[in-house]
Amino acid sequence: MPAPEDAAAVLAAVRLGWCMAEVRGRNRPDGPPGSAAKVAYFRNSHELPLQFERTPAESRIAAQAVLIALAGKLRVESNGQLLGYSQEVNSRARDLAEARNHADQQAVAERWNSLADLIYDFDAYIQDTLSVQSDMQAGGYQLGRALAEPYWALYPELPDNPPQWGSWLSLLGPERCDEIESLLGRLSAYMPSPYTARAIAGSVRMWQQVAASHDLRVNAGAKLYEQVCIWHELAALGRDPDTYIRAYQRLRNSRILNQAIRFFWGQIVLIAIGVASLVALVVLLGSGSGTAVVNTILSILAAAGVSTAGLSAGRFRRDLNTDLLTAAITKLPPQSPARP
Repeated sequence: MPAPEDAAAVLAAVRLGWCMAEVRGRNRPDGPPGSAAKVAYFRNSHELPLQFERTPAESRIAAQAVLIALAGKLRVESNGQLLGYSQEVNSRARDLAEARNHADQQAVAERWNSLADLIYDFDAYIQDTLSVQSDMQAGGYQLGRALAEPYWALYPELPDNPPQWGSWLSLLGPERCDEIESLLGRLSAYMPSPYTARAIAGSVRMWQQVAASHDLRVNAGAKLYEQVCIWHELAALGRDPDTYIRAYQRLRNSRILNQAIRFFWGQIVLIAIGVASLVALVVLLGSGSGTAVVNTILSILAAAGVSTAGLSAGRFRRDLNTDLLTAAITKLPPQSPARP
């Protein structure tokens, strides 16, 4: 199906939501580490790094630049002041980084509080403005932020009870995951593949199980960062989830195939009966030995089997592909040792 006319704006809103969460997370004094350079070598200031080779400071500045560009593109920049919201975020983030470089803890706390308050106001302004402009853009913004915050807004040390925002169960609990799945359903037409939204939803549900397990959460940090980056590529950058499946993976993944067969066993049995009835009917008609009653019964069974095959084939293929893609895009942490 062709993409909706406003697809570019909606996907830009998804990117803006993601970027808002990333900018906030990269500026948090106690924030997650983010993507540091993966290659350990000395680099002077003049070499040109690829994105994955950037330092945390370079990645933070880049995220703020993207925030400025996307806010301007979606016309959610102005706040009635000389500087727009995103420009002011960039200015205060620069002041915060300077305080951190000088190890001035009091200045860091004050400047972070100032920046966090501004980001809160900016987020409210964006949601209100996009809700007036387009419900789909507003939903896209919320989806992008909701997919990014399990990493960028996470405070892993927070207890499950009493419930607090920023804990595992607030960012990947049932309520949040339900809302993410709802947003994915509303925005599925804006994604390049009919399986994208379903695969992301399945992956989010698997991480909901991780969030509910103290053991699995222990070593989840690195895999969680890798996971939210994959969600970003799929939801905001338009990557086809099929590209995550390696060659012959469909043939090797017998576990998913076995699960699909168990789920559709009733339809498979009915199809087998229909095929056998059709063969028997052809044989009896050819030999002229069948009675009218037997031929009628065989005809009914054959028709039921053929119609069931037609109805089940599409659903079987869709569910099987969804399971394969969900497994391919999901990066779960290693199993933690059991508690004593």
